[in-house]
Order: sequence, then structure tokens, then C-alpha cells
Amino acid sequence: APEWAEGEVCHRCRVQFSTFTRQHHCRACGQVFCSKCSSKSTVLPKFGIEREVRVCDSCFDKYGPQDEETAPAKQKQGGNQMAGMMKDADLPAEYLASPLSKQSQEPAKTGKSEAEMKEEEELQLVLALSKSEAEEKEKMKKKATSDILAGLEN
Repeated sequence: APEWAEGEVCHRCRVQFSTFTRQHHCRACGQVFCSKCSSKSTVLPKFGIEREVRVCDSCFDKYGPQDEETAPAKQKQGGNQMAGMMKDADLPAEYLASPLSKQSQEPAKTGKSEAEMKEEEELQLVLALSKSEAEEKEKMKKKATSDILAGLEN
């Protein structure tokens, strides 16, 4: 499973997290989302997860059931919405008031082949993982240093 990202705003709609707007991690991509942007759940055999877990809307479109016959009967808040589409009433007011809501949410057409896009996605994943590992090593170094200093003070 991917490393969980840190964030103060929803990765999709950019609403700020607070006491009342909780953050949730997508079990497929590891990014943080508000409850409205991560209201669906699916199994993730790719990660060895055989029970339904919370995923963001994008990952649900990617890993979720592909047709009506295989769709689970109990889809959390997914209802009869078309995949990846949300009604304005479902989005946070902060997002609807922002300039981001006026922009197209469709991915930019790059003209790249599917193989090129998959390779680029895998490269981005490797880079993110490498960065995460480097940050974890740095945390460990700082902790070791502070432990040594704490030992010297005693």
C-alpha cells in the first residue's frame, strides 16, 4: 500500500481540514481527502486488500467495479451518481466559492500513449516513494540526535 501523504487541505477540492472537516486517506493512492471526495469504498487486490476500504473518487473510478453487474449493492454514498461526477450540492461551499471550481476538472489531453502515461505515472510513484523514504530517514536522524542530546543532559 502507498505511504500516506500529509496535508492541510483536500487533495481534490482544496477545502481546509478542521475540527469539523476531517481528513481521510485514500487507501489506493495515499493522498488526503475530505469526506465528500473520498466517500466510496472498494476492494484493492493490487495491494492484497480483499475487503472494501475507503478510496477517493479517482481511485474508485480506476479500481472500483467497472460495470453494473459487478458493482457491490452497498456503495457508501456513491448512489446512482455517474463515476467521477459530483453534483454541486455535494461539494463543500469553500470549494464552490473558489476559482478552482470554475476550472475544468478533466485531465489535460497530452497526446501521450497509454504506455507512456503508465510509465510516467509509475515514475511519479517511484519519485514520491523515494522522497517519502528520504524524509523518513531525516526524521530518524533528528530523533537519534535529540535522543543523544537528551542522554547527555541527564
